Amino acid sequence: DGLSKVLYYTLDGEFIREQKVGYRFLRFAFINNTQIAVDLIKTYNEHLQEISNNQLVLSDTAWRILAKGGDYNAEKERELFFSGEVFSRTEDKLFYLRPFTYTVYQVDKEKLLPYCRLDFGKRTLPEDVNFSYTNPRKFAEKYDDYCFLVDNGHFLKDVFYFKYFYFSGGMKVGHLFRSNTTGKVYQGGISNDMDALGFFDVSASIFKENV
Repeated sequence: DGLSKVLYYTLDGEFIREQKVGYRFLRFAFINNTQIAVDLIKTYNEHLQEISNNQLVLSDTAWRILAKGGDYNAEKERELFFSGEVFSRTEDKLFYLRPFTYTVYQVDKEKLLPYCRLDFGKRTLPEDVNFSYTNPRKFAEKYDDYCFLVDNGHFLKDVFYFKYFYFSGGMKVGHLFRSNTTGKVYQGGISNDMDALGFFDVSASIFKENV
């Protein structure tokens, strides 16, 4: 029926077991050895009313729900959504960003602690954004002069790097860098020959060396 399950393997690739989770999700990240943050995005979980209108849950290692967050109206808001990388990690700390919002939270056991907020000024989406549009074009017609975040940032050696989106004759991408030492946010352009083809993201895979 499309419900998620998790497969367990040894580091050598030997199958151990599988476990049915019972609810649909996109991504997950371990908070510690006993708790998991699970990104439900806006998947269909009507069979479990307790999480049918949530985008994030915390579970134990048996995938039993301990806490939930990211309330939304599933009947009105499911038609339009972007599924980004909502989790980010540095050292032993896990961070969460809900798509279309601007505050990054540190996940601390059952709590979400505000870590930083990005301010786009007049181009910050209103609090009462209407997500009932059936396609991005309709959304762009209404919110064509706003910037929004879909993905969480990437922790590099010196900066917390963010990619943001806006509409200007089509979908555009911008880049922000937040200093890990001062907290100052600045904007920069990125020159990338591969970007000219339109579907390559800037690599942020070599975090420690800031490459």
